[in-house]
Amino acid sequence: MKKIGLFPAVLLLMFGIYFLFQKTNAQIFDGLFSWQMSLIVIGLSFLISGHMERDHSTILPGTILIGLGVHLIYAPKVSTWPSHSTMFLCIIAVGLLLTSVSTKTGYIQSVIVFLFALFIHYYDDLMQSLNSKQQMVQMINTVEPLVVPLVQPAILILASGAIVLYMKKNKSS
Repeated sequence: MKKIGLFPAVLLLMFGIYFLFQKTNAQIFDGLFSWQMSLIVIGLSFLISGHMERDHSTILPGTILIGLGVHLIYAPKVSTWPSHSTMFLCIIAVGLLLTSVSTKTGYIQSVIVFLFALFIHYYDDLMQSLNSKQQMVQMINTVEPLVVPLVQPAILILASGAIVLYMKKNKSS
């Protein structure tokens, strides 16, 4: 007989609590009764059921759903909130990090994704600081059209190469 997990029960319990708050008009914070909060509730259900069943495969989807819900609630409200692409990569990096902490493997992937997110976030600032120096402007004007289109593919190739080497090293050990 196939084992039915705790996820459906936890999901129903979490949505029951959510609708209880809605029916009693308990306004704990702004944005409590939005569709983004449903993402957070589903993500919490993944994390709680995975924790209770000791299932590490639910950490990543739970973290991604919670992170997306929080991001979509606070992105329009906080002016200093990072852009979508940066936050999505940071959310995935946090999910990978939490998964690797529980499984005790795969730390390097989360670090690579997080570093890539930081690079995307600070890319414009980096280019502006380089452009502010008069000597660099001439060099950048001649090299930038050649280099800038190649930066992101080069980083992806280097990152995937590092992951492949790391995985081959672990297989041979």
